[in-house]
Amino acid sequence: MLKKPLDKILNTAVENGDIPGVIALVSNRTETIYNAGFGIDSPTKKQPMDANTVIWIASMSKAITSAAAMQLVERNQLSLDTFAEDILPELKDIKVLEGFSEDGSPILRPPGSKITLLHLLTHTAGFGYDIWHSQIRKFMKKTSIPSRSTGKKESLLTPLMFDPGTRWEYSIGIDWVGLIIEKIARQTLGSYLKANIFEPLKMYSTGFLIDHNMKSRLAIMYKRESGILRADPTFIMKQQPDV
Repeated sequence: MLKKPLDKILNTAVENGDIPGVIALVSNRTETIYNAGFGIDSPTKKQPMDANTVIWIASMSKAITSAAAMQLVERNQLSLDTFAEDILPELKDIKVLEGFSEDGSPILRPPGSKITLLHLLTHTAGFGYDIWHSQIRKFMKKTSIPSRSTGKKESLLTPLMFDPGTRWEYSIGIDWVGLIIEKIARQTLGSYLKANIFEPLKMYSTGFLIDHNMKSRLAIMYKRESGILRADPTFIMKQQPDV
């Protein structure tokens, strides 16, 4: 039932140049009822896309980290109302950024309420992203906070843009959730995810590091420029080294 119409839709999208490649799976509670791939993984390798293709999931790691946190909630090791600073004391010093003085110094105030796990999970804690918010970038430059690309914990010590629970803003909140998981589980986030999510679900090609086998099946990233999808030549170079 699904195969012919889905094959047509997905294959047409590739043939029209709307997307370079696509993999689609449809499952119910007991089985996978559709599994197909169309297009190629990159302009250079030109391997057909299929269920074995490895794709950078980027912020979809947020959903996986959130599921891990909810496991700990189900096991009564965490509560959605847990104050994040009770687990991560460094959050006690996070303030709300109100602006900047004439000399460029940040104007900060204490938040109106404490950040909870629920706030972090739902992007209502008050955090933002420096890549989209000039005020956060300005604060980071003024205070010498390192870029998130460094992977340093200090890169998360950016101020809040509003009081917790008063607004929604896509943010670094899930990064803090990952640190909470590490503290409660007493292991790295990668180790926890592997043991509690990836291995039980047989997700053997999912992880923070790309091994040699995964790299050989890695699809390249594309960017849309002036409405046209173009391969990002720097994507492979940005990947983490083989382990």
